[in-house]
Amino acid sequence: INTGAVQWRRQLSSHAGLAADTGHLFVTDSDDRVWAADPVGGAGRWRQDRLKFRQLTAPVLIGNAIAVGDLDGWLHLIAQDDGRLLARTRIAKSPIVARPQVAGGRIFVYANDGTLAAVSVGPAPGGARAVSNQRAEAADRAAIPTDASDAVSRSPAATSAP
Repeated sequence: INTGAVQWRRQLSSHAGLAADTGHLFVTDSDDRVWAADPVGGAGRWRQDRLKFRQLTAPVLIGNAIAVGDLDGWLHLIAQDDGRLLARTRIAKSPIVARPQVAGGRIFVYANDGTLAAVSVGPAPGGARAVSNQRAEAADRAAIPTDASDAVSRSPAATSAP
């Protein structure tokens, strides 16, 4: 933004938000399709339509994938390079409306029912993606548990995306 000039512009209705790095731009649009675009010129790369009308969160970058939460409490992983659905795991039975956060190689997800989950993503046998979920339910608790024995663990929790 040295000159303050707009380098490119594209019309797209989005209520959830976007995620970007130097080589990628990802947007969840108002019809809950996830788009990938070139951040330099704005050209579209792919569009993922299979999660349409699931009230997706803004995307978050994790390795070579992006993650979005939905109204049914599912966290979906999408390949950055071509938009394939890689995996999903159920975090809660209530909506995920806050953008997931990434720190230390984990995705942290908070659902409307108070469920907080730390999700690890990594390679699984056979080259597929594995998703494991450590969940801490906040009901009747004043603080987030600090001892891993307080968390519920599911492994493997990944299922193939629909």
